[in-house]
Amino acid sequence: MTADEDVDSEDVPEQPPEPITTPPDTDGEDEGKQFTAIVRDVDSVSASDIPTAYPATIETAEAIAIELTVEGTDEPVFACYFEPIDRGPDDRLKRLLSVAGGEEPADLVDGPLLLEIADGHYLPVVPDRSPRGNPNAVYGVFAGLVPSVVIGLVGIFAPGSAFIGTTPFVVGWLVATFLLLPVSLYVDARNLATTTNWDGEPRKWAVMAALPGVNILAVPLYLIARENADPLA
Repeated sequence: MTADEDVDSEDVPEQPPEPITTPPDTDGEDEGKQFTAIVRDVDSVSASDIPTAYPATIETAEAIAIELTVEGTDEPVFACYFEPIDRGPDDRLKRLLSVAGGEEPADLVDGPLLLEIADGHYLPVVPDRSPRGNPNAVYGVFAGLVPSVVIGLVGIFAPGSAFIGTTPFVVGWLVATFLLLPVSLYVDARNLATTTNWDGEPRKWAVMAALPGVNILAVPLYLIARENADPLA
């Protein structure tokens, strides 16, 4: 009996699963679908190791390979590739890092990354630009709605009707409705458009937020869309 035959098969280290970049062949039915995966490893690889059909062009000799799995699972392992930061014309990785609040590719490990099936591959959803706006502006959206909500409640329950006719309240309503609400929503929407998969137009929603009557419907719809948006990283 040879030494190899004495080795218990359980002692042989298990080979890591081969990362995949393309979804199963479903005749394009899955195109555009998105899901969130967790970054498990970040490594530097030769650009020649990247599948030839991979849609993103890598013009550097080396590439950054990011391996991900769905949270709570070990397989399948998804792979996506980027040019190294500041070494090529492709700045997708730098934009993703700005969304995640990191500086180096390794900062993405254990964090989420939104993937999309596009061009027959699993690709990261990358913002067109670095984050804009401020997520804290949503508090201004809620504050800007308060006077309109008060008016609505007074219209239903009657008590306090004299109060909403006072000069301080009217001035407060004008400032909240035509300044605080639309400006806050615009600033928040710019952040939403550059850090999540929300594809709305900030200016359009800001205009609707400034229209009395329309804003009572538009702003809740915006807040619902905001809550349902998936972060990119």
